Amino acid sequence: MNTRHPHGRNRIERRNWSVPAGALQNAGDAWRRLPPWSRWLLAVGVFVGLQALAAPTGVLFAVLLLTLLGLTGEAAIERRRLSLTGPETELAEADWIEARVAGAACRAWEETLREPSWSSSALDATRAAFDGDREVDAVIDLALRIHDARSQLGAMPTGPARVIWQQQWTALDAAAERLGERADALIRHREQAAQLSRELAELERSALVVDDLTIATSVGSERAGLSPVADDIASTRAAVRELIEMMTHTRAPLATPVDTP
Repeated sequence: MNTRHPHGRNRIERRNWSVPAGALQNAGDAWRRLPPWSRWLLAVGVFVGLQALAAPTGVLFAVLLLTLLGLTGEAAIERRRLSLTGPETELAEADWIEARVAGAACRAWEETLREPSWSSSALDATRAAFDGDREVDAVIDLALRIHDARSQLGAMPTGPARVIWQQQWTALDAAAERLGERADALIRHREQAAQLSRELAELERSALVVDDLTIATSVGSERAGLSPVADDIASTRAAVRELIEMMTHTRAPLATPVDTP
């Protein structure tokens, strides 16, 4: 069994999950698209006007506005999205290989997105060439198919049928392990992105040192201190290029179609 996908609580969520908007959500989104000053002006103006015409209606308007914002905010959207992910939630609660694989794939990609290197210009071409959200969704889809097949098998029977059941269960284990190779690729990709973040930070630090040394030596002829730093920069740039190339090779297996059980 692949030890890169340990036992424990999994968090399995699709990246490309859409929640039906509806008129209420559209109204909340339209309100948030207004400039802040116009939202304040409109809210205060309506409140004062309603209070002047009929005192309770202004307070009612304020309550309704706050309710609208609460029901259409990001936290509410997230709660509705999670309530729609029934199969993923059921999969996450299972203690089977495919559940741990899907959870590992989700974690690896989320952590990759949080890496500073992933949003840097050094990976512009990489971001354009690789759709990690779609890859995670593909892993989840196949993990759900394996999970459903296990559920249909049911508990281990007795008698001669037990042999056939064990063969089918072993085949599903093998399919889940093959799926784990795709999750492993996402994990290695995440690790390389983290290393690239460190290299880019070092490159930025070295560049600042060069600027400081350049200023310090601009009034004189002594520039010997620049040579070691320049060598460090060249070495770091080479490491960055190597890491980007490694990330490309790491993603290569993900370009192949997902095997179905």
